[in-house]
Amino acid sequence: MDSQLVLLLSVAVLSALVALVLYFLKKSEKKEHENDGMSKSEIAELKTEYSKLKSLFIGLIKKIESMAVVDRDVDSQVKALQALAGVNREQLKYLTSNVNKSNTTT
Repeated sequence: MDSQLVLLLSVAVLSALVALVLYFLKKSEKKEHENDGMSKSEIAELKTEYSKLKSLFIGLIKKIESMAVVDRDVDSQVKALQALAGVNREQLKYLTSNVNKSNTTT
């Protein structure tokens, strides 16, 4: 659960970074049309950074989804083990009561 929280926080930070890059990219495109904006090389650099952040963001989302699946599997395994432990306790109670009854009658 802690690793999911860390991943979720990192996804939030990355999404904020992506939003900032998009904001400045759109702002720079508007300025370029006005002929006093960023150079084409700077815009190309921002686009490459954006694509890297986007791929990282997508990777983190996939990792969170896979961790959620694993978490559900582990929860179902824990529930099955808890049910088995309950059955074992009930069997032990039954067998113990039978032994106690047979010892008191003999």
